Amino acid sequence: MKLLISNFKCLMAVFLIFIIQYLPRGIIFCFLFLWGSILDSQNTWIQTYTPFNADGYDVEDVVICSDSGYAINGLYFILDPFGGYEEWWGFLLKTDSGGNLLWAKKDTISFQYDNESLAVVETSDGGFLSAGSSPWSSYLLKRDSEGNRLWTLYNDFHVESMNKTSDGNIILGGVTIDNGYPGIRKITQEAEILWTQDFYLSGSGIGRINSVIQTSDGGFAATGYTSGNGFDLFVLKTNTDGDSLWTQIFDGFGQFDQGWSIIENDEYNIFVSGYFEGNNRTYYGVLIKLYIDGELIFLLNEENSEDYYLFGSMVEMLMVLH
Repeated sequence: MKLLISNFKCLMAVFLIFIIQYLPRGIIFCFLFLWGSILDSQNTWIQTYTPFNADGYDVEDVVICSDSGYAINGLYFILDPFGGYEEWWGFLLKTDSGGNLLWAKKDTISFQYDNESLAVVETSDGGFLSAGSSPWSSYLLKRDSEGNRLWTLYNDFHVESMNKTSDGNIILGGVTIDNGYPGIRKITQEAEILWTQDFYLSGSGIGRINSVIQTSDGGFAATGYTSGNGFDLFVLKTNTDGDSLWTQIFDGFGQFDQGWSIIENDEYNIFVSGYFEGNNRTYYGVLIKLYIDGELIFLLNEENSEDYYLFGSMVEMLMVLH
């Protein structure tokens, strides 16, 4: 299986949502929904990559870099003769602005395979900080601009999401390993811990943050799942120190519901995408819009389709989200 990345120029885009549909044998299709958009086909390209001798790839993030190129992380896997997973490795690859491959590196963490790269940010020196996990540990891995490993740090915080903050530091969202609660941690670009906050939200407290951002007021907003009626989707807002200001919890159909992506538009509204799991084990995409104070504006979900799909990630494009 090859890794395929596409790029296009959007002249009048309002909203872009990636819909990821899982089909038999692990094949992934990405559907792009554009509301009020015009595409300029002269600025479209598609690239495929096979940097490793692998049977398949799962992509986590695509980061636009300071040189207008792209950094792409995730994992690649190798199957055994019976079609099961023999091993898998996290990776980071770098391209130029045209999508041409510059380098690709796997996450070699004390020679532990079965690891995966879950989040990545570009650092101010042009290098990259990746977060990943294996069955044995969570880790942070620092690379230079050419992909060479500089250092590795084993982590007591499982990271699912990373973003740079306005003061030049990095915010992490994930799970505090000691209690299993959803958590946020702020670190320097050299991985010095500035503070950590975990959040008991409901039920046993077990949960995870899948996406965290800094908001226009300097605080943070996050989404993920928490234990409740099964597992429920939550949206969380904090101040600049990570203290909770409000939480909204959404129980879909009493199964496994979670938020996958969160953004803020320049009208200070928050959008969350994710899914509700139905009793028939079908996953129904959900889109939530809230005011910055947590008041619900709307919740949209599609529960009449027999397809297995979810809202994966959101990108604000050239115009304002409404």
